[in-house]
Amino acid sequence: MDIEEIRRKKLEELKKQKESQSQGVEQKDRILAIARQVCEEKAYDRLTNLFEVKPERFQKALEYCIAYYRRTGKKIDDSSLRNFLETLARMSERKTRIEFRRK
Repeated sequence: MDIEEIRRKKLEELKKQKESQSQGVEQKDRILAIARQVCEEKAYDRLTNLFEVKPERFQKALEYCIAYYRRTGKKIDDSSLRNFLETLARMSERKTRIEFRRK
């Protein structure tokens, strides 16, 4: 392999990385646009923070927001979203149980 061939391969790899990053950004923008449509401003802010910190919990919360919007036709407010997130957190908590067995 000569230097030109190595450069060409490296350039192709960088182009592929850039493409995949731009596709990821586009997908993120589409998801956040949906969130903006079904949430009020404060709820949207809370949801975007959740998106950055815990993406898996964000996904469940967004599904809930979409279902709420379809069911009622109204955007979800911050207090309803907060109540749902608290419920979701309680359900996903791991409960430690210590048990002593005596012989």
